[in-house]
This record gives sequence, C-alpha cells and structure tokens, in this order.
Amino acid sequence: MPVLPTPLTNSTVQAQLGLPATLVPGVLRQLADRLDVLAPGIVRLLVDMAGSGSNVGRVRFAGGFGYQAPLQALASDTDAPPDATPAAGYSTVTLAPYGLGMSESFMQRILADAAAASEMSIEAFMAQVPDSFARTSRDATCTIGAAFGTRLGSSSVSMSVDLALALVAARESVDGATDQVLAPAMLHPAQMSELRASARSEPAFQAELAAFEQAQTGNRRMRLAGIDYLATSSVSTSGGAYKGFVFGEGGVGFGVAGATPANLPIPSGAEAVYLPQFGLVIFKRLDRLGQQVLGVSALAYVGYAAGDSTVYFQRGLDSKV
Repeated sequence: MPVLPTPLTNSTVQAQLGLPATLVPGVLRQLADRLDVLAPGIVRLLVDMAGSGSNVGRVRFAGGFGYQAPLQALASDTDAPPDATPAAGYSTVTLAPYGLGMSESFMQRILADAAAASEMSIEAFMAQVPDSFARTSRDATCTIGAAFGTRLGSSSVSMSVDLALALVAARESVDGATDQVLAPAMLHPAQMSELRASARSEPAFQAELAAFEQAQTGNRRMRLAGIDYLATSSVSTSGGAYKGFVFGEGGVGFGVAGATPANLPIPSGAEAVYLPQFGLVIFKRLDRLGQQVLGVSALAYVGYAAGDSTVYFQRGLDSKV
C-alpha cells in the first residue's frame, strides 16, 4: 500500500483514490452544416425506378406549341396553314448504390454509460441515417450546380450586390424564367459574407435601417432584390472561384429505386427499416456476431441530375476565393 506524503496534495490523492475525469452529464453534438436541400422548394424526387427493369430514368420535355408557336400570317384566304415545329427531348438520372455502416464491440456496448450509448450506438447511427442522406443530396446538388454551363461572375471578382442584380437581369432576359419559381440561390459562406459586406455600402440600405438589419442577420440566409440566398459549405471551388449557383425550383432532382419488404425481403432478424421515398434501407448486420461485434448498414439506391436548361432557368454564381 503506498504511503502518501504530507501535506496531502491533489495529485497524490487523485492517483490512488480519484478519477481521471469528471463526466459532464450527456454528450454534446459537434457543429455541422444542417442545410437540407430536400426541404420543399429546392430538390425534387423525379422518379422511383423500383420494378422498372432499368437503372436510368428519363425526364421528358416538349415544346413548340402555344406561347412558343405564334399563328402564321397566310398569303390568302385559301392557303393552308403551315405545320408547327414541335420539339421534344429528355434529361436522364442514373442510379448508383451509396452506403455507410457502423459497428461496435460487445464490450463497448456492455460498458458504455447511458449518455455515451445514446450518441455512439448503432441505434443512434440508424436514427441519423436520414441526415446522412440529406448531406449526400446536398453535396450532389452542389456538384451539379458547379457544372452549370452558363455562369455569372468570375474568379477575379468578389460576390456583391452588383452580381446579385446581374442575376435579376439574367433571369429577366430568359423568356419564361420569371414565371418559374426560383429555388434559393446557394452560395459558399464566404460568398455570403462578401454579399453582406457589399450590401453594407449600398446606398439603398443607408436610409432604411430595417432593410439593412434584415440583410445583415448572420444566419446563412439572405433575401436581396426578390431572390433568396442560402449559404452552405458544400458549395465547391474550382479554378480559383467559389461555384455558387441558382436554378428554377425542381431544376435539380433525384431518382430512387425504393426498397420495400416486397422487393427486398431482408430476413427478420436484421430488423430492416425501409425508406422507399429515399431509396434507403437500413438493417443490422449479423455476420460478425461470432467476433463479438454488433453492426448496422445503410444503403441507398439513388441518382441525381440537373433538368434541361430549356426547361429550368440555371445560372452559376462565381466569385474569387
């Protein structure tokens, strides 16, 4: 038995009788970008390909009638009218498998305190799979938006009120674009900060405190000149530019192959959870029980694609990094 020196000190007593740490009740969650593009008004479910026999979906469009085809003047009252020139096409969405899993040992599960188990168990992972799917969808949407062919701004200019007004003008210049609901423009947080800084020096805000206050509220959201802006770290960079973007509502969509107990009968012991609207299935893995390991897998059969630019207004919003 160790003999403790006197006077007793915290370090000597703690080494023999104390604990290495005092646990604060609960387990806190790390900060994360929680923008969900699957919320109404941004990205839409286009097609469920389950049972279709194909992993490629086609979103069809047509034109050449109505407002696109005015009646033609005829030379005389006996002339036959000319035929219209209809147009048709499609954009495609191709499925791919996505997946993520988690495992924990028997001993970890047995020894874990209630707070740690509630945040770090396979059940906690299963409960948060929809959030992982939302993150995947947001990243895919930003990858698609970064590839829009028609873009405003460049790698040599900062995001500004001028660029926001250029977007308004670009939308007005495209026939039918102002009749289409516009999804919120998506910017990198640095672009949003630059836009707020530019708004601060805009004369229109200097005499209107309420409008200035609304524009400067730091919540990764902003409304300017009738257009809503959202900021997300999923917006990518390329060629020295942040690749922000905007599109008409539904101009980026996703297709799924919805798994159900009927088309994917996973054995009951795996306790499968089906979310066919996302093409998701979540189930407990039983293959490593002999190794004292509990596990769970989440699989999604999903694809993402942009709509055709003749159907949806699309613009990139570039600014320097």
